[in-house]
Amino acid sequence: DEKKMLQKVEKAEAKEYDEVLQKQIMREKNIQETQVAEETAPVTEDLQSRRILSSPFRYVSST
Repeated sequence: DEKKMLQKVEKAEAKEYDEVLQKQIMREKNIQETQVAEETAPVTEDLQSRRILSSPFRYVSST
């Protein structure tokens, strides 16, 4: 009976941990998506200009 209780507790803790992890992953995803959205927001032209914007050279070419 004690084993069953322990298993229940472990399962509950694992579930809680999973939920926390899931929330963290979602938060990170949201942050990334927000950053991407902010980076591409000013560009309403075609995809090519977006691609140029997202390239590492944009810092060089923006001067």
